[in-house]
Amino acid sequence: MIAFGCVVEDRVAVEYYAAPGIERAAEGNSEVHLIGATRNRARNWNLLLDLAARNDALEALVIVHPHAQITDPKLCQRIRALLASEPDVAVMGAAGARCPSSPAWWTGTVVSADVRLRYKEHGGGELPRWVPFDPLPAPSDVDVVEGSLLVLSAWAVRTLRFDERLPEGHGCDVDLSLQARAHGKRAWVIDTSVTFHGGLELVAEDDYAWLQAHELLAEKWEGAFGADGPLAPAPDTPEPGEAENDEAWRDRAWRAEAEREAARSAAHTRQLHANAALRPLEAQLQEIERSLSWRLTEPLRRLNHWRRRRRVLA
Repeated sequence: MIAFGCVVEDRVAVEYYAAPGIERAAEGNSEVHLIGATRNRARNWNLLLDLAARNDALEALVIVHPHAQITDPKLCQRIRALLASEPDVAVMGAAGARCPSSPAWWTGTVVSADVRLRYKEHGGGELPRWVPFDPLPAPSDVDVVEGSLLVLSAWAVRTLRFDERLPEGHGCDVDLSLQARAHGKRAWVIDTSVTFHGGLELVAEDDYAWLQAHELLAEKWEGAFGADGPLAPAPDTPEPGEAENDEAWRDRAWRAEAEREAARSAAHTRQLHANAALRPLEAQLQEIERSLSWRLTEPLRRLNHWRRRRRVLA
């Protein structure tokens, strides 16, 4: 049995986006868990894990963001087939990355399924959500997954828990992926389709909670990021002979890294805004070029272009 879960952070979003997607993907015997939101997102997700773990027939749990709409009616079949062929896969998603250099998962090589972003800015429209990062196609093995659509195996549901120390739940998806890999399990991006209904902004540069979560994850998983780092949590105590001020410069370095990645996400947002603003103009140009008057005057434009070129050459 594959269960579904959603935290009702936004009742209207759940009603219009998450619920129809769950109804499309769920099977006849699927359990659906909807719980009210508290201020701690990690705590909410852990409650979903506790509810799903009660069923001995559980195969996997699909956690859906309120603004994410599953558009793949065969999602359960894909999950079941993957778990049968790759039994050591514990955490799955619709997007993720290989070898991220920091807790900002998009610093790695991004891998994405068919994830669309439906936005309201600039008159509204739809874009591939991770297109500025030039993602590789799914399915694929990754190091960490993004949590808009998060699929956990029965082992992960009963063994792992989201870190409730992370402010507002930022980075819980990255942390859970690293927990699974520290246990010798794998993370995977599924070949599925999801539409995310939300704004174009990824992370605000002045989001203190995100900056703080980034620092906490960098400290917890020091050495786990990058291609060559060992995958294990950082030690709780400094190494023998380490200088007393070592923690001070580490804190400054982690804050600088967090601010850098927030700035990078802001650049991603600006590119999405530019793409979104360009789309209505492209549509208008295509409409003009399809008009009868444009087609009738095409020979005249070519003639004028030829005359101008002759004058320049002369």
